[in-house]
Amino acid sequence: MSSLADLSEVVGFFSYSREDDEAFKGTLSSLRDAIQRELSAQLGRSKTTFRLWQDREAIAPGRLWEAEIKTAVEQASFFIPIVTPRAVNSRYCKFEFEAFLAREHGLGRTDLVFPLLYMRVPALEDEALWRNDPVLKIVGSRQYVDWRQFCHLDVRTTAVGEAIERFCNTIVEALREPWISPEELRKQQEIEAQHRAEEERRAEVARRAEEEKQRAEAARLAEEEKRQSDAARRAAAKQRRAESARLKEEEKRRTEAARQAEEERQRAEAARPAAEEKQRAEAARLAEEEKRRAEATRLAEGEKRRAEAARLAAEEKQQAEAAQLAEQERLKAEAARQAEEQRQQDEAARLAEQGMRRAEAGRVAARLLDEEKQQAEPARRAEAEKRQAEDLKTRIENLKTRIDIRLMRWLSR
Repeated sequence: MSSLADLSEVVGFFSYSREDDEAFKGTLSSLRDAIQRELSAQLGRSKTTFRLWQDREAIAPGRLWEAEIKTAVEQASFFIPIVTPRAVNSRYCKFEFEAFLAREHGLGRTDLVFPLLYMRVPALEDEALWRNDPVLKIVGSRQYVDWRQFCHLDVRTTAVGEAIERFCNTIVEALREPWISPEELRKQQEIEAQHRAEEERRAEVARRAEEEKQRAEAARLAEEEKRQSDAARRAAAKQRRAESARLKEEEKRRTEAARQAEEERQRAEAARPAAEEKQRAEAARLAEEEKRRAEATRLAEGEKRRAEAARLAAEEKQQAEAAQLAEQERLKAEAARQAEEQRQQDEAARLAEQGMRRAEAGRVAARLLDEEKQQAEPARRAEAEKRQAEDLKTRIENLKTRIDIRLMRWLSR
């Protein structure tokens, strides 16, 4: 996709008040020259492929200025208005503004106007006022650059040069935005119109084909409906004939069944007395058999009751014997337990008595040893006491061991 910067010739429009340029001794023309040089450099253009249009230089004496301005505006790709009180009140500036807005609209853009506020315009500070002014409305609604701090400086100063560079950067960025020219746009629209027409034509052909298909389908369905109706009609006639034949056959069968039933009734009526006699004999036989079966059942029931009574008596006897044996076993176990408890108590008493006797013997032995120790010489007494003490200790240990063993045996029982 191309951009305005790719045009074979890039033209800008520099809109200003001549009276301001004359009052400031050509300062605005110098500013226009500096902007043209900077833009030409940034765009990489020569004088033959880039120019910033100014009426003083471009309109020859005797030419119709409106026609020339309109022609220049129609060639311009961007618009730089110098905003001053004189420019706002100038009908020429208003004409240039309106002409370029139409050009901008034709280019399909809304960002190609770059106002420079060169002097204070009081109406621009009041939104209610600038919105009612045709020129200030354009300036106020766009992002204008405040140039008032540079209006008294020479364009060759560094500060003004840097400001011009920043200002031109903004213009170049806008010119390099992707853009479709009116010719390309018109071609695209024509191609799209052709595509739409082709799509509509194909849609119409498809619609007609669909309608034809629907009509053929409707005809087929009608024919199918007709065939189905005829088939249903023939099937109904066939069914009616079959139903009529079936009814006749059923009537014939009912008549034959009625005839056979009547014959059977007559035969039964003729055989009824013999059958009744036979039934009475059969009833008597059955009554006799029933009586015999009842007697046999009664006898069997009596036998069964007797057997059940005998079984119950035997079970009761067995239960009584089992209870007696269980009681005997319990008494034996209780007696054995009591005897074992008495034995254990006697053994414990005996062991306790033995322990007491041994303890008493120990006490007596200790008393005798004491007496012997008192009577013997000191050395012998000491030796004897030692031996006696050891012997007594051994006997006591043995006694304690025997007591412990017996206690453990008794407890383990």
